[in-house]
Amino acid sequence: MEHLPITPMLSADQVLELLFRTSHVLKMELDSQLGEWNMTEARHGLMKLLVDRHPDGLLQTELARLLMQSESNISMLVDRLQADGILERITPKGDRRKRLLCLTPAGLELWNVVEHVRQRWAESCFRSLGEDRKIQLGIWLKSILREVRPEEVPALPAARFWRREAS
Repeated sequence: MEHLPITPMLSADQVLELLFRTSHVLKMELDSQLGEWNMTEARHGLMKLLVDRHPDGLLQTELARLLMQSESNISMLVDRLQADGILERITPKGDRRKRLLCLTPAGLELWNVVEHVRQRWAESCFRSLGEDRKIQLGIWLKSILREVRPEEVPALPAARFWRREAS
């Protein structure tokens, strides 16, 4: 395992600045990687929510709540995704006033392509850390998030953090 050189202690403010800078650079690089498919962080977040947690559709108000966005922002994003043929609004039986948001077959196809590219890119970003340090980074980031906003801590399967020792 590669050892990093010893560096002077960083203040909490310096670590925070480094975290912000790293996050910004990663986002810019990912946007560049996925630009070919006109995929933005907002589009990806909406599609991920529908694919992973609500494949049968989701009300726009609920989507706004889960993405922590205003309904007007979500409405504009949904309109663009619908115009691009990625998303459709479906009227559920029994309540014509409501509209469920669902990915179209073209949206699912796009999702599969983009998610494959995104996963490969993410793997390349963390390759130099190695598995143990990547897991530790995830634990540290969750710990910080839990301190600042506990309701935002994603549930990761515990099994990923436990490895059986060779006997």
